[in-house]
Amino acid sequence: MTRDFELKIELLDACNARCSFCHQGVRRPLRTARMSRDVGLHWIGWAARNNIPSIRFSGGEPTLHPDLAVFCAAAYAEGLDVAINTNGLVETALLDALAPTVRTLKISIPVADSVRLDALTGMHAGLATKIRTARLAMELGFEIEILTALLPENIGRLDAFVALLEGLPGARWVPLRLESSPTAPRPLTREELQQLAEEIDRLMRRYPGRIPGIRLATPFCAVDPIELGARVLSGRAEDCGPFRSLTVEPTGQLVSCYSCRVPIRQIDSMENVDRDPEVIRLRSIDVLQPRCRSCEYAARCMGGCASDHARAQSEGSSIDYLAVRHAT
Repeated sequence: MTRDFELKIELLDACNARCSFCHQGVRRPLRTARMSRDVGLHWIGWAARNNIPSIRFSGGEPTLHPDLAVFCAAAYAEGLDVAINTNGLVETALLDALAPTVRTLKISIPVADSVRLDALTGMHAGLATKIRTARLAMELGFEIEILTALLPENIGRLDAFVALLEGLPGARWVPLRLESSPTAPRPLTREELQQLAEEIDRLMRRYPGRIPGIRLATPFCAVDPIELGARVLSGRAEDCGPFRSLTVEPTGQLVSCYSCRVPIRQIDSMENVDRDPEVIRLRSIDVLQPRCRSCEYAARCMGGCASDHARAQSEGSSIDYLAVRHAT
């Protein structure tokens, strides 16, 4: 287990935004799955007993869960590092309650333009609200990460995030691959990813140490040259479950990966989780295509995303659609 390994706990399905790009398809006003207090506390204790150093609460929108503060306090009492994913629509009183126990608030800002953001998320004055939440959270002592799903609309506009961060000194920017979903299995073309990768590369060179690469498993060969991919993209072994995380669904089911969602059956200990057939499969280079296995970056890239939604047929087997030359 790596030092930055985390257990992601999805507290509920519901969300108070209507993001058109949400890879979970959480676009309806009410979803029914919500984790009970007992189940949440069980998994927090499980993480501590199994020496998992970090907990991240997500959803849906986890700040809608009535027991979020209870869960964060319990995780903190176990000595776990606590983070929360949020859309930024957070009441001040809740931030006050969370501040003593939560290290990191990860706020989604998909575009740095107020009009376009409202259209994408169904919010009103969404950008101003998110920035206000970030500033208040920083005053309360939270570390802030700005999560940006790299939509095609962001091509040629990533400088705007540098400007946004100037107004949030100390905040970290985390650009993310736009994930596949049942309703949008091909949300980016290779051409769009190429443009985004080149733009990120330029920013990394212009602002050394300040601009990270693109997170979430992306095959390095999806961009040209492959060395650019290795420089600016994160491979599956570097960023995804079960290499870097496990996920608990709102129902309490432990799954192998935030995107793959395959249930893990032997959950009494991490030792048995490591023996689960799906965990072994996801971590194995041997299941990759021959051309992937022979690549010098195979141990990092691991063929990109393993989710069924992101897979395409190539050379007689399935592989991340962005690794297929004709993918659109």
